[in-house]
Amino acid sequence: MPTVFPSYRRSDTQGEAGRLAEVLQLKLGQRFVFRDVVSISPGDQFDAVIESQLAIAEIILVLIGPTWLDELKKRLTQGVRITIAWK
Repeated sequence: MPTVFPSYRRSDTQGEAGRLAEVLQLKLGQRFVFRDVVSISPGDQFDAVIESQLAIAEIILVLIGPTWLDELKKRLTQGVRITIAWK
């Protein structure tokens, strides 16, 4: 069973990502879909968990919303690592 990692920006596709993850969980099972808001426990190192989940993900679904390009440009100028570039 594939492991799915939805990648999204909270500012413009959080709702869509949540609904997509719920449907995928119904089809594949909860343990096969990574959801940052559910899968990362309080106190866990956010970046470390994201990196470990990306390393084992078989499918990365990138949700692109209306402000995605603006956010990308801002992050590039700030030197912030981008999830989809990681893999």
